Amino acid sequence: MTVRLAQDIGMPLIGEYAKRFGVYDELPNYLSYALGAGETTVMRMVTAYSMFANGGRRVKSTLIDRIQGPLRPHHLQARRARMPVAANAADGWKNQPEPQLVDRREQVLDAMTA
Repeated sequence: MTVRLAQDIGMPLIGEYAKRFGVYDELPNYLSYALGAGETTVMRMVTAYSMFANGGRRVKSTLIDRIQGPLRPHHLQARRARMPVAANAADGWKNQPEPQLVDRREQVLDAMTA
């Protein structure tokens, strides 16, 4: 079924989407590539799938190369003590609208399609 769909859509269009999502730099026009016969990296696949989860916007994946164990409790307390905390932060609320975040990432795919 996948090959039939690729044949109907056309491999050039599939190649365009593969390039847009960063899975391949150039996808050859062979139907076997629609089945995953091509070679890519796990990082490229993760990045491509994450664009679906992010409303079709481009995502730059990062690699976690180390996870450090928890610090001793007295170190945690020392770190918390250094963090600034606004005194009575609730008193500063004046019923203002919430801040609007500006998302400047490229829209790779329509959000509804994603």
